[in-house]
Amino acid sequence: MNQPISESLKSFTNIRLSSGAVGRGLVVLLVADGLLLLFFGQPLVMDAALLPLWLGGLFSFVLADFGSKLRERLLLTGYLNFLYLLSWFTLGTLPTLALILIGVSLAALLRVGWGPRLGLGKVSKTFAWRLALLQAAWFSGALLVVAAVYHLLGGTLPLDSHELVATAAALLAAFGVPQVLALWLAGDSGLAPVWKAPRAVFFLEIFLLVLAPALALTLPSAGTLFVVIVLTLLGVQALRDIQMLDMRWQLTQRVEQLSLLAQMAQQVTTTLVLDDLLLSIYHEVQRLLPSTRFMAALYDEETQTLDFPLTMVNGQRVERVTRPLADTPTDYVVHSGRSLYLRADNDVLRQKLHIALPPPGENRSVYLGVPLLAGDRTIGALALEHDDDPNALDTHAQMVLEMVAGQVGVAIRNALLYERSTKMTNALALMNTSVQHIMFNLDSAKGLETACATAMAVSGAQKSAIYVLDMAHKTRMRLAQQHNLPAAYVQAFAEQPYEPEHYAAGAYVVPDTREDARMAEAGRLGQFQASAQIPLRSSSALVGCLIVYYERVHYFQQHELDLLKTLSYQITAALDNAELLKALEIYASEQAQLVYLSRMSTASLELDKVLAGVAALLEQMVSIDHVRVAVLVAGRERLQLFDTGGSRLNVRNLALHALPEVQALFSGAQPLLPQIFQHSAGVTSPELRALMQENGESTLALVPLTVNGNVLGAMLLGSRTPREFSDSEIRLIEMAMNQVAAQIYNARLFATTEEDLKRRMEQLSLLEDIAQEITGALDLNKLISFVLQAAISATQADVATLGLLTEGERFWFIVRERSADGQWQEHYQTSMAQNGISGRVAHTGQTALVVDNQLDPDYIVPSKTRVYRSSLVVPLRKEERVMGVLNVESEEINFFTPQQSSFLNNLAGHAVISIDNARLLQERQREIETLQRLR
Repeated sequence: MNQPISESLKSFTNIRLSSGAVGRGLVVLLVADGLLLLFFGQPLVMDAALLPLWLGGLFSFVLADFGSKLRERLLLTGYLNFLYLLSWFTLGTLPTLALILIGVSLAALLRVGWGPRLGLGKVSKTFAWRLALLQAAWFSGALLVVAAVYHLLGGTLPLDSHELVATAAALLAAFGVPQVLALWLAGDSGLAPVWKAPRAVFFLEIFLLVLAPALALTLPSAGTLFVVIVLTLLGVQALRDIQMLDMRWQLTQRVEQLSLLAQMAQQVTTTLVLDDLLLSIYHEVQRLLPSTRFMAALYDEETQTLDFPLTMVNGQRVERVTRPLADTPTDYVVHSGRSLYLRADNDVLRQKLHIALPPPGENRSVYLGVPLLAGDRTIGALALEHDDDPNALDTHAQMVLEMVAGQVGVAIRNALLYERSTKMTNALALMNTSVQHIMFNLDSAKGLETACATAMAVSGAQKSAIYVLDMAHKTRMRLAQQHNLPAAYVQAFAEQPYEPEHYAAGAYVVPDTREDARMAEAGRLGQFQASAQIPLRSSSALVGCLIVYYERVHYFQQHELDLLKTLSYQITAALDNAELLKALEIYASEQAQLVYLSRMSTASLELDKVLAGVAALLEQMVSIDHVRVAVLVAGRERLQLFDTGGSRLNVRNLALHALPEVQALFSGAQPLLPQIFQHSAGVTSPELRALMQENGESTLALVPLTVNGNVLGAMLLGSRTPREFSDSEIRLIEMAMNQVAAQIYNARLFATTEEDLKRRMEQLSLLEDIAQEITGALDLNKLISFVLQAAISATQADVATLGLLTEGERFWFIVRERSADGQWQEHYQTSMAQNGISGRVAHTGQTALVVDNQLDPDYIVPSKTRVYRSSLVVPLRKEERVMGVLNVESEEINFFTPQQSSFLNNLAGHAVISIDNARLLQERQREIETLQRLR
């Protein structure tokens, strides 16, 4: 399909005379002129009669060049070809070169100074002189080729009527060479040679070319005056022809513009898709008014922002972000509702309208913008810009663009309304579809995932997240679900502070995170530039928030927030349903676990089996890694620590003060409530911290074990990962501990009773054995050693001492203790009868059960190498007389019990009779030996 004439000619105005073209032109000019002067530089003898001819030619050359526009000057070179050929045929090379160089220079001066006044357009000095240089280059180059062809074929100057072949060849060269040189030198794809011009124009070019030698041949007979008159008339005719052609082009343009406007009016009514409509407008405007930039800006009165749904730069679509109103030319058009034609050099108008300069590197030669009106309201603007040619857009272009804007304004408004209503309809349909998946999904994670996807779909966001209130602490919100957020953001913002005041006015909207200090870091990590936080409220309480994120600046419209608010109701209902279901499930699970715990704990009275079963169940109930049970040893300041880790139950004996947190429960310094200790917090005692480090525990829950208001001990629940215990978990642990404490009490009571019975039987058996042994023993030393060994075996003491009172009021002690290598050894020592705890017992006749030796003022340290912390001393009594003492000691504090004291008194009762008998026997033997010696 052929391109319309006006369209093809109009495209020739976009010619760029670059520095490369100027460089090529300068080389061609210097080479051509040099060769012309070298080979064809001999001028004809030009007398004074021929000077008017040359001046007339110069006048006509300047007039024809000055009156033409860029498109005619580059392609329609007939008048200029005629003038320089006539000069060459009649005057020779040097006058013709002078005609060309002086002619293009004068035309450039007139074009800069008088062109705008005569309606021939305004050009810059740089452009005018670049054009003059290129014209001089291609006419000089053409003259060089013409002269070479003409002379090679035997032609001579001045022209002779017999040199037809040389003349025809020269004319052919003169016709083609300027076209080729013009296309090559300009280097612009928008140019076209003369043979592509309209037929009438083409034949005029041929006629003018043939007229040059014809007029040169008539010069001798017609005279110089006649030729000058003809040249002048031809110059005027050239100016008139060019103006007529320009008027014809302009008229054709007007007709085509009206035709295109009519077509546009039909096209804009056939579509309601905004993007298709704007692209159609762009293509039609480009046909009417070619430009390097096209912008369609839409104004949102609600948010006071400009959106750029379509921006085209050199035929390529460029995305631009929505922004608030500023001080650019387009903002002026939208704000004022008036058209604006602004050239880059019109600083006066720019300052008057308070329009800012464009950013560095974005200078435009000319800007044209018109408002888009729908009734009496401005809904946006259409704008054109040209980078290089300040004449590409003018007042006529403004009129055309205003006509276009008037045609499409209502259509764009209808497309906007259609687009918004379509989005709203689709969003509501999507929300209605997703409500089943969100509100009635038993899998809350799946429901929240669906909610995130729905939020992105209805808002056009690229990322989304849902935060819910952490019910365990209620001071922060945790990230319950997210979509497309980077891992760095998820890690950094897995929790957010619970701040209801931020949602007092409703949604917390951030159109640009760079302008919000609170969101700047979050935007950097999350790779977003805008966000909207929609509160999730159950009744009036804030239970979380829905957040949508945009990768670009986004100014929110109220209908978008309304849709998200509606979605938030669904999410809140889903959270409430999930919370209710979770509470019911937890309650049922707790009851089942407590029933199982009750059955399991009552199934056995063996403490190790009870503790192992309880530990296994608690690890499942509250998701912990380790269970320990600290139980106070009755009547003593020490604890038994049962460790359920590993394959069997491990038991350790600790002093009560070894765990200050447990000791505080017995002293009443700490309320009998569960306590949570975090290793990282550093608020625990060094002893408890060391206990946590044994198993790498980060969190420890210490729960008191009480029965009838009495503290039995504590349960220590450890977790290797930092965690918090929820209210429901604490409640479950407390209920479980009531059952566990009662069962531990029963198991201990059973074990204690069984141990007491077993110990009594062992003691009775031991006493029987001792009675038999010591009754038959007559050696005092062996008897005492046997008694000491029996005392150590029955009490598990570390040292045993039997002291006998002598007649000199002194004690004679036999000490049995373990050596450093683990062997039992005996040695003897003496002391004053009134010294130490032994002296006090011998004096009072009362048993001494010492919990801590260091706290007893009468205690005498028996050894320099070993430290004994507790003692049990019983008197050796025969009737009313105390014969000595039996003493056992242990390296542990509060080691001995009243039961051991009772046994030791029985042992002492049997021992004292045998010891007394052995002593009497020894005395009788000594008397007998004395009598025998006296005989």
